[in-house]
Amino acid sequence: MKALEIARRLAQLGQTEKAIEAYALVLHQLEEAQPEIKLEAAIYILQNGGNYRISYTAFLELYNAGHYR
Repeated sequence: MKALEIARRLAQLGQTEKAIEAYALVLHQLEEAQPEIKLEAAIYILQNGGNYRISYTAFLELYNAGHYR
């Protein structure tokens, strides 16, 4: 979970671009991530101007797995 901790810290420090990259890394590293972590990363990326496709893919995976319907 090191990437997640780094992403959260970067977000706290206001380094949005680097936080987006770190959250994208979190999504790519965790195949079967905990749903709340996957949702957190996808929302942060979408809200802060990251690649929307990454977020939508994560949302779709969560939906298909039966989470947050």
